[in-house]
Amino acid sequence: MLGWLGSIIAAVMFGSPVVSISTVISEKSTRVLALPFTIAVTINTFLWMSFGLLKNDPFLYCNAGCGFVTSLIQVGLFLVFGVQTEKPRDEGPHGM
Repeated sequence: MLGWLGSIIAAVMFGSPVVSISTVISEKSTRVLALPFTIAVTINTFLWMSFGLLKNDPFLYCNAGCGFVTSLIQVGLFLVFGVQTEKPRDEGPHGM
């Protein structure tokens, strides 16, 4: 029972940034994502996924693997849109 509860909490935690992905794509801006946090989550989930695979523990490698994939998507968004801290200005119809 404790393993299932931990898996559900981990899935919610690792899946929460997925909501921001649609905002990043629609605004073409990564201002809603934090690069240091994304890098930390990527490393953390990779290490837990690796440990789960070594121990053959699906509670670890399934959740951490899903978190690793979503964090890689976020890293990809930083590579595509760059690191931005504020919303881009609307320059109007004439580019001014």
